[in-house]
Amino acid sequence: MDSISTLKTLLSNLDPPIVVLEPQEVDTPMLIGSAESGGRKIAGTQGLSKWFEAHPNGYVQLYDPTPVFSDGVLDQNIYLLDCVAPTRAKALELYLKARKALGDPLRDGSEWVYLDKIVLPLEGTGGARVQLRMYKTDVFDYR
Repeated sequence: MDSISTLKTLLSNLDPPIVVLEPQEVDTPMLIGSAESGGRKIAGTQGLSKWFEAHPNGYVQLYDPTPVFSDGVLDQNIYLLDCVAPTRAKALELYLKARKALGDPLRDGSEWVYLDKIVLPLEGTGGARVQLRMYKTDVFDYR
């Protein structure tokens, strides 16, 4: 199982259940209420606000990993995930639940090593995004 699938599986057990979006779904919340124009979607002005009406506890957005180091056997990547919610308090609560679900390297032997978190306001919505940066070392399997 690749690391994005592993992250999605670990985060699928959050309570209450939270939508976990994969990297290719990054525009999904903004396209709610979008209009069609020449065969392509144009983001609606209230896309994220409408998303929060349907998902009041927020969502987690996963991103493709950023390679840091590779020697042919070991690959180190930085992974970002955003905990997005209609309020700063809910975004921080979602971040704490996500971090707990992913485990801790010292206590649980988790393979995810946390680097930092950044809290950013979402302009025009009153919401917030807590971005979690972590890295993971993958060992290439020659079998």
